[in-house]
Amino acid sequence: MRTDTGDMTYLDISSTSARWPRARDGRARVLLVAINFDDYYSLPVRILALNTATDDTLRQRFDIRYLEWGLSEDPGKHVRRIRKYRPDVLGLSVNVWNRD
Repeated sequence: MRTDTGDMTYLDISSTSARWPRARDGRARVLLVAINFDDYYSLPVRILALNTATDDTLRQRFDIRYLEWGLSEDPGKHVRRIRKYRPDVLGLSVNVWNRD
């Protein structure tokens, strides 16, 4: 496990201005998506992203980011962003409140 984690705010690409440059090292791009109650955040996707970004073995294989949005937001906007990022693996949260 790395001890010099530094600033990990780049993992959150929820902001419309966030960038996710494509790495040239062959790592799989993994995007974790959480659809939350408004003004809520998903601790599990944050922990998964942080764990992957700080573990040397996982970081060598995966470039991971997470995206969160609230139930009242337009899902079409976020689907377009997901398509633009072109992740190799997409993980979606499924909860009672967002299963539809």
